[in-house]
Amino acid sequence: MFPAALRPWPVVGPGIREFRPFRVSPAHMEAALPMLLLPGLLCDRALWQGLRPGLEEYAEVETLPSWECNQSLPQLADRLLNRLPDRFLLVGFSFGGYLALEMACRAPQRLGGLALLSTRAGPDRAEERRQRETWLHQARGEDFEDIVEAMLPRFLHPRHLKREELRESLRSMLLRNGFQTFLQQQKAMLLRRDWRPHLDRIQAPALVLCGQQDQVTPPDCSRAMASALTGAECHILPECGHFSPMERPRTVLARVQAWLWRCLR
Repeated sequence: MFPAALRPWPVVGPGIREFRPFRVSPAHMEAALPMLLLPGLLCDRALWQGLRPGLEEYAEVETLPSWECNQSLPQLADRLLNRLPDRFLLVGFSFGGYLALEMACRAPQRLGGLALLSTRAGPDRAEERRQRETWLHQARGEDFEDIVEAMLPRFLHPRHLKREELRESLRSMLLRNGFQTFLQQQKAMLLRRDWRPHLDRIQAPALVLCGQQDQVTPPDCSRAMASALTGAECHILPECGHFSPMERPRTVLARVQAWLWRCLR
């Protein structure tokens, strides 16, 4: 782990921060690839607190800070691809999974591995699209706390919703990333493409994972992605909602570590 990761990255464009040089530990110098963690809607580095220390034992890990998505996903993907090394690993959660899929489909030959956590390759359902359009056209800043509060039961398994520390940690993270970021990310999700016809282009080792009780990206989404990705492993976690990295961090870490070793072979 390197201290530079804890400092703000210099901004080089709208909502994107410059990557500091990756440094790989000597023990894994020849095999390791840099790993980029892509957070979800209104998420930041706090999402990965339960995973990052365990991943840094095997790879050079960087986390993309929460970004204001005032560009399309293709534009964001191109900007990141221009700043990444020639080969890399991607771990995307939820909205970060959409960005990971866009990057993977645009540059499959550069991908050393792809982990998709609680996300989907297909478009929104009709009711989800209507909800995003309603937020974009009718929501106001003073509504933001109520919007976040209403999302929590959809984000967490009922058992984990009762865990006060987890619930408040998630709520605080969502709120601190702000209403404007929320709107910009909703717009980016509305405009995203359907990646399903392009999944067969991705030949790198893939991991697909979600919670059994995920209401946002249900298990069928993960199973469908895994069946379309060459040699992908799919894991459905019991007693887990949408926020798998925060609800079941040890289990998610174990699955991601196992995938990482597949990537290093």
